Amino acid sequence: MNSASRAARQGDVPYYGATGQVGWIDGHIFDEELVLLGEDGAPFLQGGKAVAYMIRGKSWVNNHAHVLRMLGKCPNAFLMHQLNQVDYHPYVSGTTRLKLPQKPMRSIPFHMPPLQEQHRIVAAIDSYLTRLDNAVALLERVQENLKRYRASVLKAAVEGRLVPIEAELARREGRSYGPASELLKHILAERKTRWSEAAAAKVRSRTYEEPAAPDTASLPDLPEGWCWATLDQVCCDALIGLVRSRDAQLQGASGYEYLKMDAIGMDGTLDLSGLVRVDASATEAERYSLRAGDVLFNTRNSVELVGKTASVRAARPGLLFNNNIMRLRFPSELRPAFLAWEMCSPSFRTRLDRVKRATTSVAAVYAKDLFPLPVALPPAPEQERISDAIERACSAADSVSAQCRGAVEHCRRLRQAILNWAFAGKLVEQDPSDEPASVVLGRIKAERVAAGEAKPRARKRRSTE
Repeated sequence: MNSASRAARQGDVPYYGATGQVGWIDGHIFDEELVLLGEDGAPFLQGGKAVAYMIRGKSWVNNHAHVLRMLGKCPNAFLMHQLNQVDYHPYVSGTTRLKLPQKPMRSIPFHMPPLQEQHRIVAAIDSYLTRLDNAVALLERVQENLKRYRASVLKAAVEGRLVPIEAELARREGRSYGPASELLKHILAERKTRWSEAAAAKVRSRTYEEPAAPDTASLPDLPEGWCWATLDQVCCDALIGLVRSRDAQLQGASGYEYLKMDAIGMDGTLDLSGLVRVDASATEAERYSLRAGDVLFNTRNSVELVGKTASVRAARPGLLFNNNIMRLRFPSELRPAFLAWEMCSPSFRTRLDRVKRATTSVAAVYAKDLFPLPVALPPAPEQERISDAIERACSAADSVSAQCRGAVEHCRRLRQAILNWAFAGKLVEQDPSDEPASVVLGRIKAERVAAGEAKPRARKRRSTE
Protein backbone atom coordinates (compact mmCIF):
# COMPACT_ATOMS: atom_id res chain seq x y z
CA MET A 1 0.00 0.00 0.00
CA ASN A 2 1.51 3.32 -1.02
CA SER A 3 1.31 6.49 1.08
CA ALA A 4 -1.48 7.99 -1.04
CA SER A 5 -3.66 4.89 -0.58
CA ARG A 6 -2.96 4.86 3.15
CA ALA A 7 -3.85 8.55 3.43
CA ALA A 8 -7.28 7.68 2.05
CA ARG A 9 -7.74 4.92 4.65
CA GLN A 10 -7.23 6.73 7.93
CA GLY A 11 -8.46 4.75 10.92
CA ASP A 12 -7.60 3.68 14.45
CA VAL A 13 -5.35 0.67 13.71
CA PRO A 14 -1.59 1.25 14.21
CA TYR A 15 0.49 1.07 11.02
CA TYR A 16 4.09 -0.07 11.64
CA GLY A 17 7.38 0.21 9.77
CA ALA A 18 11.04 -0.65 10.29
CA THR A 19 11.56 1.18 13.59
CA GLY A 20 8.09 1.81 15.01
CA GLN A 21 4.63 3.09 14.31
CA VAL A 22 4.47 5.37 11.28
CA GLY A 23 0.74 6.10 11.10
CA TRP A 24 -2.80 4.79 11.35
CA ILE A 25 -5.06 2.80 9.02
CA ASP A 26 -8.63 1.53 8.89
CA GLY A 27 -7.93 -2.23 8.80
CA HIS A 28 -5.62 -4.86 10.26
CA ILE A 29 -3.68 -7.89 9.04
CA PHE A 30 -2.55 -9.13 12.47
CA ASP A 31 -4.21 -9.32 15.87
CA GLU A 32 -1.64 -10.77 18.26
CA GLU A 33 1.64 -10.10 20.02
CA LEU A 34 4.49 -10.00 17.46
CA VAL A 35 8.13 -9.05 17.16
CA LEU A 36 9.02 -6.70 14.30
CA LEU A 37 12.61 -6.66 13.04
CA GLY A 38 13.66 -3.94 10.62
CA GLU A 39 14.35 -5.11 7.10
CA ASP A 40 15.76 -1.81 5.84
CA GLY A 41 16.29 1.61 7.34
CA ALA A 42 16.81 0.29 10.87
CA PRO A 43 19.89 1.32 12.93
CA PHE A 44 21.59 -2.07 12.46
CA LEU A 45 25.13 -0.86 13.09
CA GLN A 46 24.40 1.81 15.71
CA GLY A 47 25.20 -0.04 18.93
CA GLY A 48 22.64 0.41 21.67
CA LYS A 49 19.76 1.32 19.36
CA ALA A 50 16.92 -1.16 19.02
CA VAL A 51 16.33 -2.84 15.65
CA ALA A 52 13.50 -5.07 16.94
CA TYR A 53 10.40 -4.13 18.89
CA MET A 54 7.15 -5.72 20.05
CA ILE A 55 3.57 -4.91 19.11
CA ARG A 56 0.27 -6.19 20.48
CA GLY A 57 -3.31 -6.27 19.26
CA LYS A 58 -4.62 -5.28 15.87
CA SER A 59 -1.94 -4.00 13.51
CA TRP A 60 -0.83 -3.48 9.93
CA VAL A 61 2.86 -3.92 9.14
CA ASN A 62 4.46 -2.60 5.96
CA ASN A 63 7.20 -4.23 3.91
CA HIS A 64 10.07 -2.53 5.77
CA ALA A 65 9.88 -4.97 8.69
CA HIS A 66 10.08 -8.72 9.19
CA VAL A 67 7.16 -10.05 11.25
CA LEU A 68 8.20 -12.74 13.75
CA ARG A 69 6.77 -14.66 16.70
CA MET A 70 8.03 -17.40 18.97
CA LEU A 71 6.64 -20.96 19.07
CA GLY A 72 6.64 -23.49 21.86
CA LYS A 73 5.20 -21.05 24.40
CA CYS A 74 8.50 -19.13 24.34
CA PRO A 75 8.16 -15.43 25.25
CA ASN A 76 8.32 -13.04 22.32
CA ALA A 77 10.24 -10.63 24.53
CA PHE A 78 13.10 -13.17 24.64
CA LEU A 79 13.30 -13.04 20.83
CA MET A 80 13.14 -9.24 20.78
CA HIS A 81 15.90 -8.78 23.35
CA GLN A 82 18.12 -11.33 21.64
CA LEU A 83 17.71 -9.63 18.25
CA ASN A 84 18.68 -6.30 19.84
CA GLN A 85 22.10 -7.58 20.91
CA VAL A 86 23.12 -9.18 17.58
CA ASP A 87 26.12 -7.82 15.68
CA TYR A 88 24.50 -7.26 12.29
CA HIS A 89 27.69 -6.54 10.34
CA PRO A 90 27.76 -10.03 8.70
CA TYR A 91 24.07 -9.98 7.81
CA VAL A 92 23.23 -6.56 6.35
CA SER A 93 24.07 -5.16 2.94
CA GLY A 94 23.92 -1.79 1.24
CA THR A 95 25.63 1.54 1.78
CA THR A 96 23.38 4.53 2.38
CA ARG A 97 20.39 2.40 3.47
CA LEU A 98 21.27 -0.91 5.08
CA LYS A 99 19.06 -3.91 4.31
CA LEU A 100 18.54 -7.21 6.12
CA PRO A 101 17.08 -9.70 3.59
CA GLN A 102 15.22 -12.76 4.78
CA LYS A 103 17.92 -15.27 3.87
CA PRO A 104 20.74 -13.76 5.98
CA MET A 105 18.23 -13.05 8.73
CA ARG A 106 17.49 -16.80 8.92
CA SER A 107 21.21 -17.52 9.34
CA ILE A 108 21.52 -15.45 12.55
CA PRO A 109 22.45 -17.86 15.39
CA PHE A 110 19.79 -18.10 18.06
CA HIS A 111 20.46 -19.06 21.69
CA MET A 112 17.77 -21.38 23.07
CA PRO A 113 17.93 -21.95 26.84
CA PRO A 114 15.24 -23.84 28.79
CA LEU A 115 11.82 -22.23 28.74
CA GLN A 116 11.86 -21.32 32.44
CA GLU A 117 15.27 -19.69 32.03
CA GLN A 118 13.96 -17.67 29.09
CA HIS A 119 11.30 -16.21 31.38
CA ARG A 120 13.91 -15.45 34.06
CA ILE A 121 16.13 -13.76 31.49
CA VAL A 122 13.24 -11.63 30.19
CA ALA A 123 12.25 -10.62 33.74
CA ALA A 124 15.83 -9.67 34.63
CA ILE A 125 16.37 -7.72 31.40
CA ASP A 126 13.09 -5.86 31.82
CA SER A 127 13.97 -4.98 35.41
CA TYR A 128 17.41 -3.63 34.52
CA LEU A 129 16.29 -1.81 31.38
CA THR A 130 13.36 -0.20 33.19
CA ARG A 131 15.77 1.27 35.72
CA LEU A 132 18.10 2.42 32.94
CA ASP A 133 15.21 4.00 31.06
CA ASN A 134 14.15 5.83 34.22
CA ALA A 135 17.70 7.08 34.71
CA VAL A 136 17.92 8.31 31.11
CA ALA A 137 14.52 10.03 31.44
CA LEU A 138 15.78 11.78 34.59
CA LEU A 139 18.96 12.90 32.84
CA GLU A 140 16.92 14.22 29.92
CA ARG A 141 14.77 16.22 32.36
CA VAL A 142 17.95 17.66 33.86
CA GLN A 143 19.07 18.70 30.36
CA GLU A 144 15.74 20.42 29.75
CA ASN A 145 15.99 22.17 33.11
CA LEU A 146 19.47 23.38 32.19
CA LYS A 147 18.08 24.92 29.02
CA ARG A 148 15.44 26.72 31.07
CA TYR A 149 18.12 27.79 33.55
CA ARG A 150 20.23 29.35 30.78
CA ALA A 151 17.16 31.16 29.44
CA SER A 152 16.36 32.47 32.93
CA VAL A 153 19.96 33.69 33.34
CA LEU A 154 19.75 35.63 30.07
CA LYS A 155 16.34 37.01 31.01
CA ALA A 156 17.65 38.23 34.35
CA ALA A 157 20.73 39.67 32.65
CA VAL A 158 18.85 41.91 30.19
CA GLU A 159 16.40 43.00 32.90
CA GLY A 160 19.18 44.18 35.22
CA ARG A 161 18.64 41.47 37.84
CA LEU A 162 21.80 39.39 37.43
CA VAL A 163 24.43 41.73 38.91
CA PRO A 164 24.29 44.95 40.98
CA ILE A 165 23.09 47.99 39.00
CA GLU A 166 25.96 50.34 38.14
CA ALA A 167 24.13 53.41 39.47
CA GLU A 168 23.53 51.77 42.86
CA LEU A 169 27.08 50.42 42.99
CA ALA A 170 28.53 53.85 42.21
CA ARG A 171 26.46 55.47 44.97
CA ARG A 172 27.60 52.87 47.51
CA GLU A 173 31.22 53.39 46.46
CA GLY A 174 30.89 57.20 46.42
CA ARG A 175 31.92 57.66 42.81
CA SER A 176 30.36 59.07 39.67
CA TYR A 177 29.19 56.95 36.80
CA GLY A 178 28.24 57.42 33.16
CA PRO A 179 24.70 56.32 32.29
CA ALA A 180 24.15 54.37 29.11
CA SER A 181 22.36 57.34 27.54
CA GLU A 182 25.66 59.28 27.61
CA LEU A 183 27.46 56.25 26.17
CA LEU A 184 24.92 56.10 23.34
CA LYS A 185 25.35 59.82 22.58
CA HIS A 186 29.10 59.31 22.31
CA ILE A 187 28.66 56.29 20.02
CA LEU A 188 26.30 58.20 17.72
CA ALA A 189 28.66 61.18 17.58
CA GLU A 190 31.57 58.92 16.69
CA ARG A 191 29.42 57.22 14.04
CA LYS A 192 28.59 60.57 12.41
CA THR A 193 32.25 61.60 12.48
CA ARG A 194 33.34 58.38 10.76
CA TRP A 195 30.63 58.83 8.13
CA SER A 196 31.74 62.43 7.48
CA GLU A 197 35.35 61.36 7.04
CA ALA A 198 34.36 58.58 4.65
CA ALA A 199 32.06 60.93 2.75
CA ALA A 200 34.84 63.51 2.35
CA ALA A 201 37.25 60.87 1.07
CA LYS A 202 34.73 59.72 -1.52
CA VAL A 203 33.48 63.24 -2.27
CA ARG A 204 29.91 62.21 -1.46
CA SER A 205 27.20 64.80 -1.13
CA ARG A 206 24.47 62.59 0.33
CA THR A 207 23.12 63.90 3.63
CA TYR A 208 23.91 61.90 6.76
CA GLU A 209 20.91 60.00 8.06
CA GLU A 210 20.71 59.63 11.81
CA PRO A 211 19.76 56.05 12.78
CA ALA A 212 16.25 55.92 14.17
CA ALA A 213 15.80 55.56 17.92
CA PRO A 214 13.51 52.80 19.18
CA ASP A 215 9.86 53.36 19.92
CA THR A 216 9.82 52.77 23.67
CA ALA A 217 6.06 53.06 24.15
CA SER A 218 5.58 49.29 24.28
CA LEU A 219 8.95 48.44 25.85
CA PRO A 220 9.37 47.69 29.57
CA ASP A 221 11.04 50.08 31.97
CA LEU A 222 14.76 49.63 32.41
CA PRO A 223 16.97 49.81 35.54
CA GLU A 224 18.46 53.14 36.50
CA GLY A 225 21.28 54.15 34.18
CA TRP A 226 20.15 51.91 31.31
CA CYS A 227 18.63 53.05 28.03
CA TRP A 228 16.98 51.59 24.96
CA ALA A 229 18.81 51.70 21.62
CA THR A 230 18.41 50.02 18.27
CA LEU A 231 20.95 47.67 16.76
CA ASP A 232 21.29 50.25 13.99
CA GLN A 233 22.39 52.85 16.52
CA VAL A 234 25.08 50.72 18.17
CA CYS A 235 26.37 48.60 15.25
CA CYS A 236 29.25 50.17 13.33
CA ASP A 237 29.71 47.49 10.65
CA ALA A 238 27.69 44.61 9.19
CA LEU A 239 28.69 42.17 6.46
CA ILE A 240 27.16 39.03 4.91
CA GLY A 241 29.69 36.22 4.57
CA LEU A 242 31.60 34.59 1.74
CA VAL A 243 29.68 32.50 -0.80
CA ARG A 244 31.13 29.07 -1.47
CA SER A 245 29.11 26.17 -2.89
CA ARG A 246 29.19 22.73 -1.29
CA ASP A 247 31.39 21.48 -4.14
CA ALA A 248 33.94 24.19 -3.34
CA GLN A 249 34.24 23.17 0.31
CA LEU A 250 37.35 21.15 1.04
CA GLN A 251 38.28 18.53 3.62
CA GLY A 252 41.84 18.53 4.89
CA ALA A 253 44.47 21.06 5.80
CA SER A 254 44.54 23.32 2.73
CA GLY A 255 42.61 26.56 2.35
CA TYR A 256 40.88 28.75 4.91
CA GLU A 257 38.59 27.46 7.67
CA TYR A 258 34.98 28.14 6.69
CA LEU A 259 32.47 28.68 9.48
CA LYS A 260 28.86 27.77 8.64
CA MET A 261 25.56 28.31 10.44
CA ASP A 262 25.59 24.88 12.14
CA ALA A 263 28.57 26.05 14.21
CA ILE A 264 26.35 28.57 16.02
CA GLY A 265 24.29 27.12 18.86
CA MET A 266 20.87 28.26 20.00
CA ASP A 267 22.43 28.89 23.42
CA GLY A 268 25.03 31.38 22.16
CA THR A 269 27.86 28.87 21.85
CA LEU A 270 30.25 28.66 18.92
CA ASP A 271 31.66 25.27 17.89
CA LEU A 272 34.87 25.67 15.89
CA SER A 273 35.65 21.96 15.63
CA GLY A 274 35.52 19.99 12.38
CA LEU A 275 35.28 23.02 10.06
CA VAL A 276 35.54 22.53 6.30
CA ARG A 277 37.97 24.66 4.30
CA VAL A 278 37.67 26.82 1.18
CA ASP A 279 39.96 28.60 -1.20
CA ALA A 280 39.85 32.40 -1.12
CA SER A 281 41.84 35.28 -2.56
CA ALA A 282 43.90 37.51 -0.30
CA THR A 283 41.29 40.25 -0.70
CA GLU A 284 38.46 37.86 0.26
CA ALA A 285 40.43 36.51 3.19
CA GLU A 286 40.94 40.00 4.55
CA ARG A 287 37.33 41.05 3.98
CA TYR A 288 35.67 37.96 5.47
CA SER A 289 38.07 37.16 8.31
CA LEU A 290 36.88 36.99 11.90
CA ARG A 291 38.46 38.54 14.93
CA ALA A 292 37.82 38.52 18.66
CA GLY A 293 34.67 40.50 19.50
CA ASP A 294 32.85 39.86 16.23
CA VAL A 295 29.20 38.91 16.69
CA LEU A 296 27.78 36.33 14.27
CA PHE A 297 24.07 36.34 13.38
CA ASN A 298 22.49 33.47 11.42
CA THR A 299 20.30 35.15 8.77
CA ARG A 300 18.85 32.06 7.01
CA ASN A 301 17.74 28.75 8.53
CA SER A 302 14.57 26.97 9.64
CA VAL A 303 11.94 29.07 11.40
CA GLU A 304 13.04 27.69 14.77
CA LEU A 305 16.78 28.20 14.25
CA VAL A 306 17.11 31.39 12.22
CA GLY A 307 18.59 34.21 14.29
CA LYS A 308 21.10 32.13 16.25
CA THR A 309 23.77 34.46 17.61
CA ALA A 310 27.23 34.02 19.11
CA SER A 311 30.34 36.09 19.67
CA VAL A 312 33.90 35.19 18.67
CA ARG A 313 35.83 34.98 21.92
CA ALA A 314 39.42 34.73 20.62
CA ALA A 315 41.27 35.52 17.41
CA ARG A 316 41.67 32.58 15.03
CA PRO A 317 43.75 33.50 11.97
CA GLY A 318 42.40 32.15 8.69
CA LEU A 319 38.80 31.78 9.88
CA LEU A 320 36.18 32.98 7.36
CA PHE A 321 32.37 32.88 7.58
CA ASN A 322 29.75 31.93 5.02
CA ASN A 323 26.84 33.74 3.44
CA ASN A 324 24.15 32.47 5.85
CA ILE A 325 25.86 34.50 8.57
CA MET A 326 26.04 38.25 9.12
CA ARG A 327 29.08 39.60 10.94
CA LEU A 328 28.32 42.49 13.30
CA ARG A 329 30.96 44.78 14.76
CA PHE A 330 30.41 47.28 17.56
CA PRO A 331 32.31 50.32 18.83
CA SER A 332 35.05 49.69 21.37
CA GLU A 333 32.95 51.36 24.09
CA LEU A 334 30.51 48.45 23.97
CA ARG A 335 31.01 44.85 25.06
CA PRO A 336 30.18 42.60 22.08
CA ALA A 337 29.77 39.57 24.33
CA PHE A 338 26.95 41.32 26.22
CA LEU A 339 25.15 42.25 22.99
CA ALA A 340 25.52 38.69 21.67
CA TRP A 341 24.04 37.32 24.90
CA GLU A 342 21.21 39.83 24.73
CA MET A 343 20.41 38.71 21.18
CA CYS A 344 20.09 35.14 22.55
CA SER A 345 17.73 36.21 25.34
CA PRO A 346 14.04 35.25 25.32
CA SER A 347 12.92 38.90 25.08
CA PHE A 348 15.04 39.65 22.00
CA ARG A 349 14.07 36.33 20.38
CA THR A 350 10.42 37.28 20.87
CA ARG A 351 11.01 40.58 19.03
CA LEU A 352 12.95 38.69 16.38
CA ASP A 353 10.04 36.30 15.79
CA ARG A 354 7.95 39.24 14.59
CA VAL A 355 10.32 40.09 11.73
CA LYS A 356 11.13 36.60 10.41
CA ARG A 357 10.18 36.05 6.77
CA ALA A 358 9.41 32.38 6.13
CA THR A 359 8.61 30.15 3.16
CA THR A 360 7.75 26.45 3.30
CA SER A 361 11.42 25.44 3.45
CA VAL A 362 13.45 28.32 4.89
CA ALA A 363 13.17 31.42 7.05
CA ALA A 364 15.21 34.60 6.87
CA VAL A 365 15.85 37.75 8.86
CA TYR A 366 16.81 40.69 6.63
CA ALA A 367 19.03 43.57 7.72
CA LYS A 368 16.26 46.14 7.17
CA ASP A 369 14.13 44.25 9.73
CA LEU A 370 16.94 43.36 12.14
CA PHE A 371 18.59 46.74 12.70
CA PRO A 372 15.49 48.63 13.93
CA LEU A 373 15.03 46.07 16.75
CA PRO A 374 15.58 47.52 20.25
CA VAL A 375 18.28 46.36 22.64
CA ALA A 376 18.61 47.25 26.32
CA LEU A 377 21.90 49.06 26.92
CA PRO A 378 23.51 49.17 30.40
CA PRO A 379 26.54 51.33 31.26
CA ALA A 380 29.80 49.85 29.97
CA PRO A 381 31.12 48.56 33.36
CA GLU A 382 27.81 46.83 33.97
CA GLN A 383 27.95 45.22 30.52
CA GLU A 384 31.30 43.76 31.54
CA ARG A 385 30.02 42.40 34.84
CA ILE A 386 26.88 40.97 33.26
CA SER A 387 28.90 39.21 30.54
CA ASP A 388 31.22 37.70 33.13
CA ALA A 389 28.29 36.53 35.26
CA ILE A 390 26.58 34.94 32.26
CA GLU A 391 29.81 33.19 31.30
CA ARG A 392 30.17 31.74 34.80
CA ALA A 393 26.56 30.58 34.97
CA CYS A 394 26.59 29.06 31.48
CA SER A 395 29.97 27.43 32.08
CA ALA A 396 28.57 25.71 35.16
CA ALA A 397 25.49 24.64 33.20
CA ASP A 398 27.68 23.33 30.38
CA SER A 399 29.70 21.27 32.85
CA VAL A 400 26.56 19.66 34.28
CA SER A 401 25.20 19.12 30.76
CA ALA A 402 28.41 17.38 29.70
CA GLN A 403 28.18 15.10 32.74
CA CYS A 404 24.56 14.27 31.80
CA ARG A 405 25.59 13.41 28.24
CA GLY A 406 28.35 11.19 29.56
CA ALA A 407 25.91 9.46 31.90
CA VAL A 408 23.41 8.88 29.07
CA GLU A 409 26.18 7.36 26.96
CA HIS A 410 27.17 5.16 29.91
CA CYS A 411 23.54 4.00 30.18
CA ARG A 412 23.56 3.16 26.48
CA ARG A 413 26.69 1.04 26.86
CA LEU A 414 25.33 -0.60 30.01
CA ARG A 415 22.09 -1.42 28.19
CA GLN A 416 24.02 -3.26 25.51
CA ALA A 417 26.18 -4.98 28.13
CA ILE A 418 23.08 -6.27 29.93
CA LEU A 419 21.80 -7.83 26.71
CA ASN A 420 25.21 -9.33 25.98
CA TRP A 421 25.43 -10.81 29.49
CA ALA A 422 21.92 -12.19 29.19
CA PHE A 423 22.61 -14.14 26.01
CA ALA A 424 26.02 -15.27 27.18
CA GLY A 425 24.26 -17.01 30.07
CA LYS A 426 25.67 -14.62 32.72
CA LEU A 427 22.64 -12.58 33.78
CA VAL A 428 20.58 -15.17 35.65
CA GLU A 429 21.27 -18.46 37.41
CA GLN A 430 20.78 -21.73 35.54
CA ASP A 431 18.52 -24.26 37.25
CA PRO A 432 19.28 -27.97 36.58
CA SER A 433 15.63 -28.80 37.24
CA ASP A 434 14.47 -26.69 34.29
CA GLU A 435 12.89 -28.50 31.37
CA PRO A 436 15.75 -29.02 28.85
CA ALA A 437 15.91 -26.76 25.82
CA SER A 438 15.78 -29.88 23.61
CA VAL A 439 12.23 -30.48 24.84
CA VAL A 440 11.30 -26.92 23.91
CA LEU A 441 12.80 -27.41 20.45
CA GLY A 442 10.86 -30.66 20.05
CA ARG A 443 7.64 -28.88 20.94
CA ILE A 444 8.41 -26.14 18.42
CA LYS A 445 9.06 -28.74 15.72
CA ALA A 446 5.79 -30.48 16.51
CA GLU A 447 3.89 -27.17 16.28
CA ARG A 448 5.46 -26.48 12.91
CA VAL A 449 4.64 -29.92 11.57
CA ALA A 450 1.07 -29.57 12.78
CA ALA A 451 0.86 -26.26 10.94
CA GLY A 452 2.16 -27.92 7.76
CA GLU A 453 5.48 -26.04 7.76
CA ALA A 454 8.73 -27.77 6.94
CA LYS A 455 10.87 -24.93 8.26
CA PRO A 456 10.40 -21.66 10.13
CA ARG A 457 9.05 -18.86 8.03
CA ALA A 458 9.30 -15.15 8.64
CA ARG A 459 5.81 -13.74 8.61
CA LYS A 460 5.77 -10.75 6.34
CA ARG A 461 3.29 -8.45 4.67
CA ARG A 462 4.21 -7.03 1.29
CA SER A 463 3.08 -3.43 1.18
CA THR A 464 4.81 -0.17 0.49
CA GLU A 465 4.93 2.59 3.05
